[in-house]
Amino acid sequence: MSTPVMVLDTRGLAPPEPMVLILEALSTLPSGTVLHARTDRRPMHLYPMIEERGFRGETTPAPDQGFITVFLRNA
Repeated sequence: MSTPVMVLDTRGLAPPEPMVLILEALSTLPSGTVLHARTDRRPMHLYPMIEERGFRGETTPAPDQGFITVFLRNA
């Protein structure tokens, strides 16, 4: 059985809109679902905020520019 994934593409948006959209998506993320966020920059300022909300993020460079961050709920 595969884990459901929500994809959010915030590339091209001016700060702080990507951060706002990611936090909104995490606040409504169904249990058991993983969020994949596409961003132009590595979301360093977002990490402490998501930790406070019970998530962690793993960011890797995207093959076609930018970054992909996978947001998971802490166990």
